[in-house]
Amino acid sequence: MLFVVAGPSGSGKSTFIKLVLEFIDNAKVIDVDVCTPLLRIYEKSLGRILIDIESFNQKFRNSEYSIVNNYDDNNYGYKFPLDCNKIKSVYLLDYPGEYPECPDLINYNWKGILILPPNEDTLIERLKKCNRENRICSAINEYNECINDIITQKLDKDKWFIVYNNSREDLINGLKEIFKTNVDL
Repeated sequence: MLFVVAGPSGSGKSTFIKLVLEFIDNAKVIDVDVCTPLLRIYEKSLGRILIDIESFNQKFRNSEYSIVNNYDDNNYGYKFPLDCNKIKSVYLLDYPGEYPECPDLINYNWKGILILPPNEDTLIERLKKCNRENRICSAINEYNECINDIITQKLDKDKWFIVYNNSREDLINGLKEIFKTNVDL
């Protein structure tokens, strides 16, 4: 099954993905090619691969992507494995598109995992700690959109899990809750 991991920058998505890979043997991350003007280092094991515009366009022309997103002036392209719709498989996608509806995933069997920090101050602190101050404004906007989606019940409770990340323990507990019926821990 495909698990879409979403949330603002600095919320703990990468840490959550690392924990899933640590706890669930058959979990895999879907690689996402990123073409961005930002100078950012990505850990390939977490699914983000920085590529140049020529390579991105070539892959696009060769139909190597199942889905292409343009989000926040960055281009993202990724291809789903053939078995990503199977219940017994566990694929994680650090989702670069618009959620919670994820309209480009309509043909896939997926569940959403929304990772949120406990508050704006924690989010700002995390972004500063990893030298991503340039993301503070957009991350706070994303955080507030997520909170609004929860308050207005825009998130489909049958489709989305919400993990409030105040600590590694919170992420581990969220992981155990989400995957308890889907895989053996």
